[in-house]
Amino acid sequence: MSVSEAFSAVDYEMNEKGTVIFDLDGTLVDSAPDLANSLNVVLEEYGRSRISESEVRNMIGHGVGELVRAALSGDNNFPQEPLIETAIVRFRCLYSRNLSKHSTVYPDTASTLAILKQEGWRLVVCTNKIEGSARKVLREFQLLDFFDDVVGPDTYGVSKPNPEHLQKCVSDKWASLPTIMVGDSEVDCAAAKAAGFPMVLVDWGYNKGRLSELEPNFVLSDIREIHQILDKISSN
Repeated sequence: MSVSEAFSAVDYEMNEKGTVIFDLDGTLVDSAPDLANSLNVVLEEYGRSRISESEVRNMIGHGVGELVRAALSGDNNFPQEPLIETAIVRFRCLYSRNLSKHSTVYPDTASTLAILKQEGWRLVVCTNKIEGSARKVLREFQLLDFFDDVVGPDTYGVSKPNPEHLQKCVSDKWASLPTIMVGDSEVDCAAAKAAGFPMVLVDWGYNKGRLSELEPNFVLSDIREIHQILDKISSN
């Protein structure tokens, strides 16, 4: 089923079940290829060696500023703050023009989001990618219309693992209903636990350690199974 077919095939009924907050990179979209390509351009411009996509995957989660900083930190002679800030600006410029060139949506994402909307869940993206870039990625992959809101670190001036980044995604109207976080990393888990929200950890993303060590409430191996998990959480 295509994204447009998935979106148009459902009959939306607002049952107000609660809010599901999704991480973006590594949860809905595999963005590592485009992040790696832009990062390697910056590294080469600063006389550094290219790094592998797998290395980049292990750096994702704290936002592009920390991604660039981590990639450059291997050279003890380099980390002069003004140069790093210039490199971050250069990376943002490159990446903003190549957000979805080689990135892909994980399988069955669109159809699952459509069903969740039909079931009455309010869907939000909370990401450490800046809001404009996140919205552009979702729009280019025809996912944006599934979401009631998209929140980045620049939206409210906070970022995961700060729990306020998640808490600010839930308006007063929805505060009394269940809120569940779905993500792939220790950053998502830390934010959810601090916010007091149940955590669903997906096993296909960029998690850097064993899933059990993060102690999520649930581990998800197939996004199509999220309905059962949400039902369990909301019925408690």
